[in-house]
Amino acid sequence: QPAGTAVGLLRAVDTDEGEAGRLEYSMDALFDSRSNSLFSLDPQTGAVSTAQPLDRETKDTHVFRVTAVDHGSPRRTAMATLTVSVSDTNDHDPTFEQQDYRESVRENLEVGYEVLTVRATDGDAPANANILYRLLNGNGSNSVFEIDPRSGVIRTRGTVDREAVEAYMLLVEANDQGRDPGP
Repeated sequence: QPAGTAVGLLRAVDTDEGEAGRLEYSMDALFDSRSNSLFSLDPQTGAVSTAQPLDRETKDTHVFRVTAVDHGSPRRTAMATLTVSVSDTNDHDPTFEQQDYRESVRENLEVGYEVLTVRATDGDAPANANILYRLLNGNGSNSVFEIDPRSGVIRTRGTVDREAVEAYMLLVEANDQGRDPGP
C-alpha cells in the first residue's frame, strides 16, 4: 500500500475536563527501530498511517509502545502495545532453481519412470506461493512425458524411442496461484 494508508486509530479516555483531559499520543518501536520510519502518528487524533510502502518479505510485524499523555498537572500517562501485521501481496514471481535442466535417459524406459524434478520458489507467503507446474509443449513428440503439477516431477507416460526422436525439449511453466498484486 502507498504511504499515507490508514492503519488504525489510537483511542484513550481521560475523564478530566478541559485542558487536563486533552490527550496527546506518541509511539516508539519496541524491537526494531527501523519500524519508526515506516509509520506516522497524528499526536492529536491518534491516527496511525504508513509513512512509506511496507514489504512483508522485509518485515512482517511491527511492534510499538504507544503512550497517551494528558495536559493536567501533574501530567498522567497511559501505555499500551500496538502490533501491526503486514499482509502479503502477490508481488514475487516464481523462479526456477535452474534456468535449464538437462537429463539423459535410455530408450524404452518403463512408463512412469521419473526423469527429473524441476523446482521453483516464490518469495511470497504460502497463500501466494502455492506453485503448480505444467508442460507448455506437452503435445506431439513430447506427449511421451508428463509433469506432476504439485511436485514438478517429470515422468514418462509413453515409450522413449531414440530412433524416432533423438532429443526432447520440454517447456515448463510454474504458476504461483496467488492473487494479482494488490490489497
